[in-house]
Amino acid sequence: MLDLHKEISATDNESLTIRPLHVADLAELEKVFAGAFARLQPFGSLEDPARLDAARRCLRKTVSGGDGPWLEEASFLALDKVDARPVGAIFITLLPAGDAADTTATTVRHAAHDLAAQQGGRAHLTWIFAAPFFAGGGTGTALLAAARAVLCHRGYTQLFSTFLLGNHSSMLWHWRSGFELLPYPFSRRRRWTRREADPPQPTSP
Repeated sequence: MLDLHKEISATDNESLTIRPLHVADLAELEKVFAGAFARLQPFGSLEDPARLDAARRCLRKTVSGGDGPWLEEASFLALDKVDARPVGAIFITLLPAGDAADTTATTVRHAAHDLAAQQGGRAHLTWIFAAPFFAGGGTGTALLAAARAVLCHRGYTQLFSTFLLGNHSSMLWHWRSGFELLPYPFSRRRRWTRREADPPQPTSP
């Protein structure tokens, strides 16, 4: 979870142009997505055509509301200033309000599809990625800063995120960007702590 009131330390990246992301950009972003996750599971085990198809399905699912209502105005595209080609993107969706460590609260089917119109729910960073040549050069930080400005303007105070298991570079990027690690939802310690705090009531015979 990122406290949006915290300032993000970002240096100006003169090689990039950051602009709002639109559905029409998806066709060009599919290759960028596939390249960004080419060495990470589950995408890394796929052949190139299958990985590209998986990228297409993932992005289409997000913009169609499959990951929660898509907050288009807080989603951005990074372009290479030299040839104006897409080199990265950030997709923000909305999840129902509630305990972020409660797995039932993060289930998309419980999300009301008018969350975006109501400016409710929890802002969630669903996808952020950059082409391999641009990864590690501030692309993700620039995209996050753009999304943060819109979310703050809409009144959101927190941004939640998840990343693929084994994606160590993403984990480090989240840490450097100021995200705070939340309790693991399936933690045995968490379950036992809850049981001790709220022991089951005896039932009548």
